[in-house]
Amino acid sequence: MVQSQGKDLYFNYVNADGEVMRSDLIDINKIKSITFTPAEKMQYKSKATVVKLNANVNSGAIVAGQDYMLNIRINQMYWNSDQTWGWKYGVVHGTTGMSTSDFYKKMALSLVANMSREATPILKVYIATSDIADDADITTGNTREVKATDTEATLPTGTTYAVIVDEAEQPWRLFQMQQAPVYYEAKSDNIVVDNDEVKWGVEKTKTGLTTIENGKKICDMEYFYHGERGDIYRESAWPNNWKNEMIANKNNKYDTIDIHYYWNGANHAVQKSEKDITLACVATTGTSTDEVIYKIADAMKTAGITDIAPASAVTENVYTIEF
Repeated sequence: MVQSQGKDLYFNYVNADGEVMRSDLIDINKIKSITFTPAEKMQYKSKATVVKLNANVNSGAIVAGQDYMLNIRINQMYWNSDQTWGWKYGVVHGTTGMSTSDFYKKMALSLVANMSREATPILKVYIATSDIADDADITTGNTREVKATDTEATLPTGTTYAVIVDEAEQPWRLFQMQQAPVYYEAKSDNIVVDNDEVKWGVEKTKTGLTTIENGKKICDMEYFYHGERGDIYRESAWPNNWKNEMIANKNNKYDTIDIHYYWNGANHAVQKSEKDITLACVATTGTSTDEVIYKIADAMKTAGITDIAPASAVTENVYTIEF
């Protein structure tokens, strides 16, 4: 918890071994800024792409005899470089009498089959069970995920309005594999209509259905900063290395408080040595005054930092105090 000693502020905490530790001493008069960031502002929302037939091509109807291809380019698929990418495809052969609903179902099944060979899911595929306007959100109520076990017979019999491609949450291993987004682009190919090549689809980017909290990122931060404090080589000496016991939990979500301050001394130590301290506080679903971030803010205010904002500011918005 927050403690004060004269003009200095510090934080007590319990480490993974159950020992009470103390943070650096922070001169209240040498704090330059304090930033409160609620967990909701650090969520990652997946990117989804809604693909519909172009209403200006054959009046939105299927052209018999044409191959409809949806191209998905996935950047950094096999390596962390934009020069390395992979491709996934969905293909439907247009036939006489094929309805748009049947087309979307076939396209979704083709995409799922093409991606099923990957060791871990890269993208999720949905069909829209109701019309999704350009300014409307994607919800679980207007979509149905298409699985590798699905067939046309197991998909809903009602009208289908679009195919949706969405990011899947990627695997994570502490300080070995970060939880990165799927950088992809979905574009429809061309078909021939009345001897002209035209683009058969229209793509619209929206916020997807996958929400990823910041717990794993906080774990990565803790591991990294512990290494910088005393074990700069980390796992390189394995098996003759010290195991780092973590405090952060990947399944939690965290509010954060970032304090930017400086230290300087007398004589030749007058140059400001600027520092940052980050407090990660488990976020709950209670009221604002129940949140750990607010309790710490309230204690900091009691300790002498009078400009701390009320609970509504520090728990609902990214809020920065400049000194």
